[in-house]
Amino acid sequence: MSPVYTLKRKITLLLLTLVLCGTIQAIRAQDSAAESAQPKTDTKKSEVPKKAAAEKITPAPANNDSPFDYEASEEISQDLSVSFPVDI
Repeated sequence: MSPVYTLKRKITLLLLTLVLCGTIQAIRAQDSAAESAQPKTDTKKSEVPKKAAAEKITPAPANNDSPFDYEASEEISQDLSVSFPVDI
């Protein structure tokens, strides 16, 4: 291999590494900013025993509306066929 080829390859690998490192740093900065933006709560006061939390959950109300009961508000007519020129 020629020295020019290996130099280009090394420069390419260096640039790729720098881009990836910059991307990783940006993601970490976003994660840390998102964590600091969340309000901090006192975990000792907000902890609820699992049994008590399970008792407070109410089941979702039964919905008897089926998606198959849908009635369209407009009626669509049948599409008519269109002839296209064949000699294009």
